Formats: sequence, structure tokens, C-alpha cells
Amino acid sequence: MSVFPSEGNAPFPQSAGSSVPPAPRSETRGRDVLRLEGEVDQLSVPALADTILGRLDETADPLIIDLSAVTFLCVDGLQLLAKAADRATLLGIELHVVSGGARAVERGLLAARLEHLVAADPSSGTTSAQQQ
Repeated sequence: MSVFPSEGNAPFPQSAGSSVPPAPRSETRGRDVLRLEGEVDQLSVPALADTILGRLDETADPLIIDLSAVTFLCVDGLQLLAKAADRATLLGIELHVVSGGARAVERGLLAARLEHLVAADPSSGTTSAQQQ
């Protein structure tokens, strides 16, 4: 899995046992955007949790988690999204997920009843899985 703090920046590559370095804060029209790529599996979730939950603790800006390039999303990844949504609510921060139509992501979100987190893609204007 790779984590992109904003479009055009180099990814933080992930391998078994590695951790995601703290992503620099990046803003797109007043929102933090965290772009993920590849597989979100049990090995990558702990480091990803540090990144996502850390971002929520650092800023009051809305956070968008872009999963449109994710090819696999494990149950632990779904649980992390639910935990992040709960934390964002407690902190009064908007949290949205962009699925980009990625089937692996949308099916998991629907099964976990997290489709309410899916937002329109801010860069392409595509509709959310909830509206399709």
C-alpha cells in the first residue's frame, strides 16, 4: 500500500512490517486529502491508523480519504474507517471517503454499513456509491 498526502506528491511505499511516516499536511480547497493506493491489509492497517487518526488530531479541517486506487480493503481497514468516523464526529470534523467506483472498496463499505461516509470525488465530480 502507498499513501499519497496530496496529488502529485511521491507516495510513502509500504512493505510488511514498515510504518507510514507522518504525512505532511496538505490542503485541497481547505480540506486535507489522504490518497491510498494498493492493498489495505492487516499488515498496513496499524501504520495507516496512526496516519489517519493523527491527521484528525492535528487539524480541524475536513479530511477526505481517497480509496479510489485501493484494490483490497480488509475488515480491519473497514473497522479503522469506522473508528476514524467516530473520532471525527467527536472532534466535530467532517470525514469523507472517496471510493472512485473501486469495487473492492464499495462492496466493503456497503457490507459494513459505512456507505454514508462516501462523498462525491472532489476532483472529478463523480457520484457517491450511496447515490448510484
